[in-house]
Amino acid sequence: FLNTHINLWKLSLALAQKHYGEVNLITNSVGYDIMKNLPFSNFYVELDDIPNYPTVWSLGKIYAYQYACSIGQPFLHLDADVFLWEPLPESLVNSNIFTQSYDHKINENKSYDIYRLQADCNAVVPQEWFDNIGLTAYNMGIFGGSDTTLINNYCDFVIDMINDPMYHNLWTNPPGTLSASQTDRFSSPSTKSCLVEQGNLAIFCKNNNITPSLLFEEMSDPEKITYKKYTHLITQKNESIILERITNRI
Repeated sequence: FLNTHINLWKLSLALAQKHYGEVNLITNSVGYDIMKNLPFSNFYVELDDIPNYPTVWSLGKIYAYQYACSIGQPFLHLDADVFLWEPLPESLVNSNIFTQSYDHKINENKSYDIYRLQADCNAVVPQEWFDNIGLTAYNMGIFGGSDTTLINNYCDFVIDMINDPMYHNLWTNPPGTLSASQTDRFSSPSTKSCLVEQGNLAIFCKNNNITPSLLFEEMSDPEKITYKKYTHLITQKNESIILERITNRI
């Protein structure tokens, strides 16, 4: 529900249509009911039957990527809190696989502590995550590419992990006492969701000797390479001043 502020979607959609024309929504029945009056080119209600793990919010994106791959054409996936003030570089969107940037916070922010995730959920955590603790994940505000076979293999890698009975309790157990009491606001759902999507992309690319193309290197973009060209709100999407500015633009 953090992403259902309708003007957020309207602005992201309008900017994407300005540059790319056809913009489709891959969703479930609930999402369709919320968004059906927005001028998407097509609605694909394809996510009704995916596993229902409320604390793994990124899983719907994985299945959306997989459905996009099944169409067999290059694609660009946008998060709803991404605003494309200008078209993305053609060299980026024409590459085999691309994403926004590195996400060093996966490593630097103790909110993503895998050992605490294991303790908080009282569940087995994938060994791949322990084996790659020092690996830098990718931020996936944008994601896509021309090699849909490769991207589909990444989706299969994630879905195989999700469907492994060994990890069922990890996906289903609610956040525990650490999430409720830690002063640094440890969040099991955030940790799980970021690792399922972003961490697993880094692991998949490492295992297959692949380097995705990046829009920019650092998520904070200190050199302002993308300044006034690209915005990914991330945690700012629910700040009242941001929502007011978005509403004014709409």
